[in-house]
Amino acid sequence: MTLSWSRQCSFSGVDFYAINTDAQALLHSVAENPIKIGELLTRGL
Repeated sequence: MTLSWSRQCSFSGVDFYAINTDAQALLHSVAENPIKIGELLTRGL
């Protein structure tokens, strides 16, 4: 199940998070709560 499909279903009381090491991918995410991880390890790559 993809995040964009899940958002279209209008689930009530659900928080959507996107967790990624890629900042650009998070900019295009439909998630309400983007979280960038691994910044120190990957140096933003």
